[in-house]
Amino acid sequence: LTHHLYLPKLYNFNGSMYEIHDLIHSYYPGNLEILYRYALQIGPDNLPKFIHMVFGCAIAWLIYLHLKNRIGRNWGLLGSLLFISTPIVIHLTTSAYVDLGLTFFTIASLMLLLRWRSDQKLIYLLGSAIFAGLSAGTKYNGLITLFLICGFLPFLAPKRFKQKDILLAALFLFSLSILVLSPWFIRNFLWTNNPVYPLFNSIFNPEQSINPAKGMNPLITRMMIYKEGYLEILLIPLRIFFQGQDNNPRYFDGVLNPFILIFSLLLFLPSTKTNVTDRGSEIKIILWFVLLFCLITFLQRVTRIRYIVPILPFLIILMCYGLYTFNEVIKARFSSRAAQITVCVSILFSLLFNANYLYQHFLKHKPFDYLSGDVTRSDYISIFWPEYKVIEFINKTSSKETRILAVFLGNRGYYFDRPVSFDLRLGQSWLCNLVRKHQSPTSVALELQENGYTHLLVRIDLFQQWCNNKLSHNELKR
Repeated sequence: LTHHLYLPKLYNFNGSMYEIHDLIHSYYPGNLEILYRYALQIGPDNLPKFIHMVFGCAIAWLIYLHLKNRIGRNWGLLGSLLFISTPIVIHLTTSAYVDLGLTFFTIASLMLLLRWRSDQKLIYLLGSAIFAGLSAGTKYNGLITLFLICGFLPFLAPKRFKQKDILLAALFLFSLSILVLSPWFIRNFLWTNNPVYPLFNSIFNPEQSINPAKGMNPLITRMMIYKEGYLEILLIPLRIFFQGQDNNPRYFDGVLNPFILIFSLLLFLPSTKTNVTDRGSEIKIILWFVLLFCLITFLQRVTRIRYIVPILPFLIILMCYGLYTFNEVIKARFSSRAAQITVCVSILFSLLFNANYLYQHFLKHKPFDYLSGDVTRSDYISIFWPEYKVIEFINKTSSKETRILAVFLGNRGYYFDRPVSFDLRLGQSWLCNLVRKHQSPTSVALELQENGYTHLLVRIDLFQQWCNNKLSHNELKR
């Protein structure tokens, strides 16, 4: 409602993509937003969710292929099922985000690079480069994928390659990826003189006093806001598996299955020589990719589980390898029957955790009330977004000349059919700053009118709380 559907809707209204100064998201790369834009033109507004779900199914298929070719078809099917039923994936497949698209391009890029290592065919290196570029063109997080893929290439190059060959292959991979990504770079450069705006804006536009991407280090922010100590901060990579909660930023705004971590560690059990240990170097590459992607993301962004979803398929693969290794160890020390029972019970616990989340997901969203017609679309949306009834009223009754300043509405602009801007800009309330700037209510009103606004739409409880905290007594009266 703030980005992945809102921008495509605005582009459709305008007839083309255009610069939207008020929305920082409009400068982000948008491969999937392009798909969503055309989906909104030809079908209902839940069609983008189905597109996102298709990417989730495609990821499950890639996991199946990878595991099937290494440890067997049943393990491939298990990996696919574990991935598609993981809580964060359930949440994303029913949402119009872009993270599953980013994840698909990421896993495809690394898997093709691994395939190039064994088959040495140019087509696989070409495919890896294209998917790395598509990853970075979907979300800035994909830049991590691009640079890790390029960084891993020297370690994955065939042994017969000389240093010159490795350098040429790396240059080819990087150049082709950048070419795929370049439309977004060119657009941003034309708009802002910064190809990766708002990233590194102080470098490209040193004369600008405000860097929209600059903020406090996310780990320091957690210390200040949530009062977390150094130990809690260090344990975040483990805590995300056990403490995740939907719609709660303190607990990473998503849910993972803790058994993914637990069973992945089984991979390090001392075991007899198996298909897994035969592919040790491949597993090391996957492990390093997971660790580096996770580390870079945590240091650069606030911790959200969906920001690390690109490593989830690899974690599922490692989990299956761990269970496979566990099966071999039990079989060698006890019996095949004991191994079968132990592994089946372990898998059952994992799937029960996922099934419980799916059940709670249905209880929360009650989709059948809407699908059966017992609840109207308007009433159903209003359960989750109380402002929807007001927006619906605005769309039905206001003139085309109406322009709204929305105050404390969380930038949720998708449902508006009238031009709307949002009050909070870079953490500052523009309306409160107007009150500080002017000495009379009339002057404040005049500046609002001069900026073209005809109406204010205010979430009154949050607005009052903000004003009481930020304004003086005289400013509150004004």
